[in-house]
Amino acid sequence: MSDLAERIGVTDAKADRLIHRLAFMNNFSDGQQDPEVAPLLPGYTFGQRLMSGLTPIERDGLLDFAIERPNGLDGWTLLLTVRGRGLLLDRPGEVELREGDVLLIPPRVEHRYRRCDGCSSWWHRWVYFQPRQTWLP
Repeated sequence: MSDLAERIGVTDAKADRLIHRLAFMNNFSDGQQDPEVAPLLPGYTFGQRLMSGLTPIERDGLLDFAIERPNGLDGWTLLLTVRGRGLLLDRPGEVELREGDVLLIPPRVEHRYRRCDGCSSWWHRWVYFQPRQTWLP
């Protein structure tokens, strides 16, 4: 594990708790009942103005799938890679997201990303937010 991962708390109890919960989930419908796991699974609506979390993607694990949002989300999404590598599937090419890389995705912009094939994991911390109207000026 890198110094960066330790500085931002990748080894914290939340990560351990998420990994434990994911290890015992059989399907996505179970995760919809768990408020800590639900935002990590397909179909979640991100209905709050501010949310954050950690997505610990491991090869062949429950979260090892591509995120595809052709219409994006209503708010901004900020991703920080804390372990492993991810892949932003952007047209016309692909961009590798390495440890320490930060990605900011604007509202309603298509985004597609997943764990990089050559890496066994991609953990990223994320923040989803909708700015208040007073911030616009």
